[in-house]
Amino acid sequence: MGYTTGWYLLFLFCCFFLFWIIPHNYRWIVIFAGNLIFVFFNSSAFQICSFIILNSIVYLCGIWIYKADLDRRKLRLWISLMVIIFPLVLIRLVKIVDIQALSMPLLTENHVSMAHLMPIGISFWTLEMITYLCDVASSKMVAYRNPLKLITFFSFFPTVISGPIERIGKLDLLNIVESTSYDSHRFEKALRSVLLGFFLKLMIADRAKIYVDAVFDNWRSCNILSLWIGAFLYSIQLYADFLGCMKIVGGSALFLGIELTENFKRPYFSESVAEFWRRWHVSLSNWLRDFVYIPLGGNRRGLLRQCVNLSIVFLIFGIWHGGGFTFIFWGALHALYQIVGLIVRQIRLLRSTGSIKFFRIILTNILITIAWVVFRSDTIEQAFGIIHRLVFGGANIEGCISFWELGLGIKQWILLILLILSMFVFGIIQERRANSMVIEKTQRKSNSRIAVAYDVPVAFRYGFYIVCAMIITIFGVYGYGFEAQDFIYSGF
Repeated sequence: MGYTTGWYLLFLFCCFFLFWIIPHNYRWIVIFAGNLIFVFFNSSAFQICSFIILNSIVYLCGIWIYKADLDRRKLRLWISLMVIIFPLVLIRLVKIVDIQALSMPLLTENHVSMAHLMPIGISFWTLEMITYLCDVASSKMVAYRNPLKLITFFSFFPTVISGPIERIGKLDLLNIVESTSYDSHRFEKALRSVLLGFFLKLMIADRAKIYVDAVFDNWRSCNILSLWIGAFLYSIQLYADFLGCMKIVGGSALFLGIELTENFKRPYFSESVAEFWRRWHVSLSNWLRDFVYIPLGGNRRGLLRQCVNLSIVFLIFGIWHGGGFTFIFWGALHALYQIVGLIVRQIRLLRSTGSIKFFRIILTNILITIAWVVFRSDTIEQAFGIIHRLVFGGANIEGCISFWELGLGIKQWILLILLILSMFVFGIIQERRANSMVIEKTQRKSNSRIAVAYDVPVAFRYGFYIVCAMIITIFGVYGYGFEAQDFIYSGF
């Protein structure tokens, strides 16, 4: 029951309907039941068992830490963290050194991989569990006494697979659902968010995926132009895919009156790689800053120590995304970007003018695209081979594949380019609005536009939403040669 399936939309409608018709005090039960149904239909029997076990362990660890005096909490916290982190570390270790043979013989005979033993979305809610235990240990919150309410947060169905990574102290799920009331404007905002998510996913990301897959599968036979187009198109695919996912999950939560953390802030308008990571996957970047970078010393102990801290953070970044050597190299490459950028900022060679800013944005996107090639590659050999061809050119290694043999015809290219341009123009408008010096004036204009939009008769507004849904369905899911795919980040 993936987020782009009809079953999910039916499931979401049922949750929405039940949530708003029952008394406030019992709404969390609807979310809890919805979480269990979602996890059940997206998990194997092994994953369900491990899901229950890990949540039970976190519940007991939270109480164990909270009952200790302040002097003993730190020791209990470290013991609890090692237990919680162990399953994720084990999965990554298996992928790195390929030690599937170390799995239990029974599992090996039944072709059950280590990854299929662990709950869905373990990479995301392991970090949420760490946050919860750290907040309990530091007395920022009390430990949950009701295990069902704690599981309700960790297994919240819009965020359990792909994030964003929320802090239980900031997203007080239970208080929100008990105090909020139905708002038709919020309902429409949620509906628009879900429609935008489907647009980004089904009309841009999945369409771009066809060409990207063809290029990476046949990179030895592609010319340098096809490779560069494939590399840049993968950057767009990944952005549209992940942003589309966040819009769908954000809209799903908003249907229940819950507003999630904004996870993307137009990252491809960044002037540096450091700024890129303040705009891309914001919840993960903030988590690593607060729980790894700052505890290591951050930038408080000199340039050399700061470079070491950045290297550690991005090594964890790479391992968190996947245990393969390509992900580790991808994290190391971003650490190198950060260190070079840090040194350049210390020198301050260039003044920030309009042309310099544009040059920085272009350079940042080229560097990010090269790193995405590593992220997308199946092996280190493939990553090095494609990057070598991108940077130094060279003849095709195995024959030659025409540009038009890579999955998309002329009509699909025209449609894809128009869709990407529309996304880009919309991003420019948002970026200018965000950077406006007259914030209050911009906010007033934005509010007035929203008010005008709501003055349009309801029939016309919902008629527009229905037309958008039909266009997305026809050209996204059932258009020529296309099929809805899983979200990329759901694999982490």
